[in-house]
Amino acid sequence: MSAAPDPHPMSASGPTAPAPRGRSRRRASFGLALVAAGVVGLLAVWLLAPSLQIRSNRMVGWQLQGFPGRASDTAATATTFDVYVAQWPTEYKQGDDSWLDQRVIETPMTVTLALQTTDAYEALPWQNRRWFDTGGWVKVHLLAPLGDRVLFDGSGFPPQPRW
Repeated sequence: MSAAPDPHPMSASGPTAPAPRGRSRRRASFGLALVAAGVVGLLAVWLLAPSLQIRSNRMVGWQLQGFPGRASDTAATATTFDVYVAQWPTEYKQGDDSWLDQRVIETPMTVTLALQTTDAYEALPWQNRRWFDTGGWVKVHLLAPLGDRVLFDGSGFPPQPRW
């Protein structure tokens, strides 16, 4: 009588052959290169795009209607419209919004507007800061009319819808 065949036959490389070392090294190298590329990409964005850096302690809230009672009726159809900032520093004349930096993020569905104070404004001594109670208007420029997109105030988290 012949013996039954062994279900786990031995081969020259052993019962279960390990994967060739070249393939696992290539996978590890590829993974490491992918992680390194991601880190370099994030570092490049952080260093080269300071406009993406929004400092929460320097944010300035805004609205579409303000003290003078004027609403921005053209926000849906124009690429330029006004938003109202409730307080205005006395160091800057009304209408001089050079103390503000606009960060506009446009997508097909939304527009997020974040206003923050500039570095030059932050360099002013705190003791000398005073505010006009009436606030002022800031002109916002979009790449395309707002249309049906939702307009968000990015001065807080989560951003608040304004339109």
